[in-house]
Amino acid sequence: KKQRDDAMKRMMGMAGASGGPEATGTAQASSGPSASYAGKVRAKVKPNVIFTAEIAGNLGGTAVLLRTGWDRHWGTDTYGAGGHPHLTPEAVDLLVEQRPALVGIDSVNIDDTANGERPVHTGLLGAGIYVLEHLRGLDQLDGPGFEVFAVPVKVTGMGTFPVRAFARYQ
Repeated sequence: KKQRDDAMKRMMGMAGASGGPEATGTAQASSGPSASYAGKVRAKVKPNVIFTAEIAGNLGGTAVLLRTGWDRHWGTDTYGAGGHPHLTPEAVDLLVEQRPALVGIDSVNIDDTANGERPVHTGLLGAGIYVLEHLRGLDQLDGPGFEVFAVPVKVTGMGTFPVRAFARYQ
């Protein structure tokens, strides 16, 4: 437990600045997202969300994480070869109505890549809902009581870029 707590403290310090958790100076104050990016996303997570015609409860401000198991193919040709799990436009309509802070998936893309269309990205991002892809280890989040962080690097002029995504139990 101590080792895990120390690692989380170190990662959180690194996520907020270029230095460690005890860093001082201008790097601590100036690092982080660019002015054109909305900033760190911190959202409480509702566990075990199942997409049906009616989503029970209010997902507003939460992180919806889709654990499909596709991350088991990470590092193999299968991972990006197509046929991966993705959301449907109907699921996007439900999510936009519920207004979570972000939607993440443990797959190569939140859209079906077979036809080059991007209705999920367009719908979610157009509604101000962040998208996280390529998540791994969602099976380790086995119950309520954790927060999700998605911390971007300081960049401008890009449509997509990596974030440091992690969860922390409270």
